[in-house]
Amino acid sequence: MIFEEAKQEARIMEQMYHLQMMIESTNGMDLNQLEPEHAAILKRALMDSYLMLMKEEYTYEQISAQARILEEALKGTEHLKQKESHHE
Repeated sequence: MIFEEAKQEARIMEQMYHLQMMIESTNGMDLNQLEPEHAAILKRALMDSYLMLMKEEYTYEQISAQARILEEALKGTEHLKQKESHHE
């Protein structure tokens, strides 16, 4: 039982880290270069993800679902990340 709980906690932490890295990947991204609807969806997904991490009370299913939402919202932003990386 304790091992199952530890395993579940490790899975949650892994997803939490993944969500945090996705959020951090948007630092410096100019969302104004996106279509307004896409930018709004991405902003909402980022805010919801951030709030979930701040809450610190979530299940594996909840954080996994939020990670999928953010991954979907990030589709089509690769060119913004590329542009940002050339400035460094």
